[in-house]
Amino acid sequence: MEKKVYRYLLFDMDNTLYDFNEAERQAFQQLCQRYGISYSEELLRFYHQVNDGLWKRLEKGEITQKQLQPKRFEEICRYVGKKGLCHGEMNDVYRGFLAECGVMIPGALEICRKLSETFTLCLVTNGVSKTQRGRLRGAKLMEYVSGVFISEEIGFHKPQKEFFDYVLKQMEAKADNALVIGDSVSSDILGGIQAGIDTCLYDPKKKGYPSDIIPTYSINRLEELLEILY
Repeated sequence: MEKKVYRYLLFDMDNTLYDFNEAERQAFQQLCQRYGISYSEELLRFYHQVNDGLWKRLEKGEITQKQLQPKRFEEICRYVGKKGLCHGEMNDVYRGFLAECGVMIPGALEICRKLSETFTLCLVTNGVSKTQRGRLRGAKLMEYVSGVFISEEIGFHKPQKEFFDYVLKQMEAKADNALVIGDSVSSDILGGIQAGIDTCLYDPKKKGYPSDIIPTYSINRLEELLEILY
């Protein structure tokens, strides 16, 4: 079977190219220290549970990103019994710490360097603009990327079709010569499918995907992209 030819690669950032779990852990530890909260792995897991749930609600259009950000720290303060803290301020401090954490997944930078020799790469993320721009500032990755698209700046978020339509228009790309690469079935894969773009699920933990959201490709290592694309 002849391989399909792509020209544009739309990479998700967090937990696809960047180790967001490690960045979150570092930033959350610093936040706890700043506000006198006793850090524990249990507390971090609770934060992930709350945060992940809120982002799922955002993807479904149930809340806005502006509502999401302080809400997660309202839940944390309730959980640890801390009263009187400003949840909006906590969110700003946390985002500041997070913006300083730019830990990439091993091998991701080299893969992007290699791919940039043949393809046009861009980043597509639902993250907060100030945080994501901060993590990318001065990053070696930016030498290989032609565009950065952040939901907060666009006004639409993954998996909305409008988000991907905007990216394609700005990149002067077409749906049939682009490939979405990301770790989230509900955000990256569903969004690409809704926009008529081929998708590649990055699934290092081999979680799989549901029968109603099927990616064009599924990989467990970023290096497998080379087998798909060349």
